[in-house]
Amino acid sequence: MVNIYTQFEHLRNLRKFRQLANFILIDRFPLVNQPALVLAVFYAVGVFLGNLFVVPIFTLFSALFIFGFMGLGVHGLAIRLSTAVGKQNYHASSLDCVGGLCEIARVVFLVVIVILMGWFNYTRHTSIISPYDLRRTIPEKGAIAVVRGENRHTAHNPALWNEGTCAIIS
Repeated sequence: MVNIYTQFEHLRNLRKFRQLANFILIDRFPLVNQPALVLAVFYAVGVFLGNLFVVPIFTLFSALFIFGFMGLGVHGLAIRLSTAVGKQNYHASSLDCVGGLCEIARVVFLVVIVILMGWFNYTRHTSIISPYDLRRTIPEKGAIAVVRGENRHTAHNPALWNEGTCAIIS
């Protein structure tokens, strides 16, 4: 026989856990109407980290790939658990608790993925990938160069003028 006091204590702890999960999941956060702003801030954090720390591009891509698949797995698990809890109405079960944890993990993985995307994109744009990159061939203090060549053909954009308006034909 289960003590009724322990059942009420469990429900009170579950209610506290839900309140914490709602705060973490940004349910009552005022920027819910601008989700792109929140993602842009996390992306900018990734760019800032890319500026501070130099990490090989393969390492960042691997971390992004791994966290992406982990996020997809947690997302699928959270959807399955929320469906199971919603259909069978388990309010005081352990599935509800695990479903809440999966939803928190889903948000955390999303934030980490967006930060890693900003970091990876900054590193991709600033790292030397090609062996023919000018940053490898030109010395640190710079060089004055004269470039000679010839145009094979000039740019040709025919335009139609009709009563003061111009339409470009491509």
